[in-house]
Amino acid sequence: METQLLLIIIGVIVGWLTSILTKGTLIGIVGNMVVGVSGAFFGHWLVERLDLLAVDGGLFSIIVIAAIGASMLLTLMRMLRLA
Repeated sequence: METQLLLIIIGVIVGWLTSILTKGTLIGIVGNMVVGVSGAFFGHWLVERLDLLAVDGGLFSIIVIAAIGASMLLTLMRMLRLA
């Protein structure tokens, strides 16, 4: 339960920061936040499935994995929308 809450919080923060950094976003702040949360969960799921890191390694690893996953999905979404 604690991990899921952290993933949601980190995903929202990364989505919000992306909206600020990319002023002309195509999906808006709420869309970026939703994609950010989805990316955080996807990053956590992917690392867990591929056994890349100890997902339960602590708060720092959860935050890093969530931020990377959210950033990757937001970047992919922007690339696909611009293509």
